[in-house]
Amino acid sequence: MFATPELFLTYRLPNRLPSEVEVGDRLYVKPLLRAITFPQAGYVLALAAGSVRLIEFVADGPSEVVKVPDLPDSAAGLAGKSSLSDRAPIRRIQGSEGQKLRLLQYARKVDQSLRPLLAGLDLPVVLAAAEPIASIYRQVNSYPHLLTNGIPGNPEQVQDENLVASARAIVDDQHRQDVTELNHRIDDLGSSGRSSTDLATLAYAATHGLVDTLLVDLERRVTGEVGEDGRIEFADTDDHRSYSVTDEIARRVLRTGGKVLAVRGDEITSGQPAAGILRHPIIAGELDS
Repeated sequence: MFATPELFLTYRLPNRLPSEVEVGDRLYVKPLLRAITFPQAGYVLALAAGSVRLIEFVADGPSEVVKVPDLPDSAAGLAGKSSLSDRAPIRRIQGSEGQKLRLLQYARKVDQSLRPLLAGLDLPVVLAAAEPIASIYRQVNSYPHLLTNGIPGNPEQVQDENLVASARAIVDDQHRQDVTELNHRIDDLGSSGRSSTDLATLAYAATHGLVDTLLVDLERRVTGEVGEDGRIEFADTDDHRSYSVTDEIARRVLRTGGKVLAVRGDEITSGQPAAGILRHPIIAGELDS
């Protein structure tokens, strides 16, 4: 919630946050980072030969079908036919081959219609479709955030809320997989100095714009201060001078164009309160100079 004498704004977050009171000279951002790490929003593309609809879902509101300009109503309608079983030739191709061609044209038109709506977004799209249209659509899809796992079966007789419930589970699994893969990458890069789980190293690297991606424990608190040079002075007590150093590290990573993912403690496999990938290794002795 933000307020000025002229303006009062309230923002709804997609996550439930614990009540906390922070007093200090800096914004406490770590709890809010969960909202941008896992926004709990996306789309379901319910695709069948006889119909298509795009369902948008958000964290704490009802789902709704999005009106997409130029979206075809069916594969047969796009081809100007009453049914895909019509065996009239298409460029001398008929029967099952003709049906596959119509489905391919239909899938391309659906993808083309969705491009203006999805352009510039990074929200996941979950495909709900049966074969063969599911595989055909994946061949022509141009949206980079179409998830590998989809909802099998014909979605025409499935209610939107049931499709969304299945999609949420798929999105959650994808988030867990992404965090697991990031942990593996952090482990792999450690030997070359391209990653670190040491808070002193991460604080210094964040201050100097060297952190590309940071995993930070949403719940764990390490108190102290981070100097302007990036050096940490840890504190035994939590008073008006000290604050969460992991929160300050995250803030500096964001300020220098890095990516921050706020996760639960058990999602950082090193067991440390933070772990990160560096843009390049820190020169030997640089932290001690």
